[in-house]
Amino acid sequence: MTLEMQNKLLLYFLSAVIAAGFAGLYFRLAATHFQQFSYKRGKFLTGRSFAYGLFAAGILFSAIPRVFHNAEYIVSLAFIVGAFVLHKKLSGVKKPLVLTARVKRQAVVTLALAAVVIAVPSVFLHSLGISYRFFVCAACATPFLLVAADILLIPEEKRINKKYTREAIHILRSQKHMRIVGITGSYGKTSVKEYLAAILDEKYRTLATPASYNTPLGVVRVVRESMRATDEVFIAEMGARNRGDIAELCDLVQPQVGIITAVGQQHLEYFKTQEAITATKYELAEAVIGGHLFLNWDSEIIRDNPPVNLAVTYYGTTPDCDVYAYDITVGDGLTFSVHTPGLELKELHASILGRHNVVNLTGAIAVAAYFGLSEKQIRAGLRRIKAPEHRLEVLPSVGTVTIIDDAYNSNPQGARSAVDALCETDGSHIIITPGMVELGERQIEQNREFGKYAASFCDAVYVVGREGSLTGGAVYDGAKQAALPENRLFLFRSVSDAIAHARMLNLGIRHKYILLENDLPDNLM
Repeated sequence: MTLEMQNKLLLYFLSAVIAAGFAGLYFRLAATHFQQFSYKRGKFLTGRSFAYGLFAAGILFSAIPRVFHNAEYIVSLAFIVGAFVLHKKLSGVKKPLVLTARVKRQAVVTLALAAVVIAVPSVFLHSLGISYRFFVCAACATPFLLVAADILLIPEEKRINKKYTREAIHILRSQKHMRIVGITGSYGKTSVKEYLAAILDEKYRTLATPASYNTPLGVVRVVRESMRATDEVFIAEMGARNRGDIAELCDLVQPQVGIITAVGQQHLEYFKTQEAITATKYELAEAVIGGHLFLNWDSEIIRDNPPVNLAVTYYGTTPDCDVYAYDITVGDGLTFSVHTPGLELKELHASILGRHNVVNLTGAIAVAAYFGLSEKQIRAGLRRIKAPEHRLEVLPSVGTVTIIDDAYNSNPQGARSAVDALCETDGSHIIITPGMVELGERQIEQNREFGKYAASFCDAVYVVGREGSLTGGAVYDGAKQAALPENRLFLFRSVSDAIAHARMLNLGIRHKYILLENDLPDNLM
């Protein structure tokens, strides 16, 4: 073999290693987003401008004749730059990839598909140069190969899911002594779940679905991996994006107690109408006939849609509820009193932000009282409560800056409540937001209204996005309409740049509170 051929092989080998490293990072990012979208292929592929552009570049490089010597040098350099970009995106995600067995299967099949993309044309065309070109094409097509792998795995995933579901049902049905609580709502369900679990744990061995494990497979995983024979209460959060989702979860866990925290406009993009959202949330009410249902009276849609033939306890912040909070003060956390039919709880305290969270705490207390907890146990449980991750979570202060992380998926009512909570703090108030998603035809209107609201109460507004977009662009337009001074309204393309600028912004007040609001775009490729 000549020296020239040896050098050429070395060049191809190094270039392939660089491309493989890029492809590995690209798969990790794509798999992270795919997992966040609950493996919904259509939703995952929507708006992947970066992915489509990169795929087109790979196709172009693979298809056109070689026009200059050693093009691999330029492509390898591009892949190195791309790897740094992907690494930055991965370091900023809120929910890192969970390396489940499904992800591992997807990785193996994706690798096999990439090998086919590389090997078949190369063998057919008998060209080492073309081999590297198709390696580039495969690397750039990683997200689409991942989707193809997921499609090929459908039969195997169905078989495995059925097996795991049968195991979870067997475990649940064998827990004859266990009381099961189902929680759903357009917003507030994760908070109520966390609060209730903390309080009930003072008397009962309590298991709650962690984080946002609120799909059938998520609940199945919790039951199989975490449920013990000694558990006395199981709290299952129930999410929905389609009619029948709550009913499916109820068939699985068969709750005796249900809590509907609120009915609003979240996920309007999926349900299309408010009536469809309401009907889906009330699938929980239909499932607990013979049990007990707790409803948030402060939710207007719930007030207008009372269930029939059910034992219902209404909770809220007005005296016309069965269980209600009063004497609410906001300072170092929340202080309030609660009236229940059997207990009068004076001057309760929880170290969390947001006056709106009083109704969530009241719902948890209503259920705890129903389960027979004493005043002492309820107070002790409240002392253990912390804000759920990414839900008005107060991060440790750095110098004179405190970040309030409310970056989990939000809705119009929750977003306004978060602004209110920000403004309850003693200092200057800054919001960083990309706007709200999944609002269907009302996306522009709702984001514009939120922009006006934020600009009316905050000292500065940072919008993450682009002018003219349905989310950030609409928020930006609304904030401008509220006559916020130009030096207090900013538009950034990245969250990290917005945070860095907000930290340095001089507002003349020593301590600065920065609210990260709504589903910040860590899932954009």
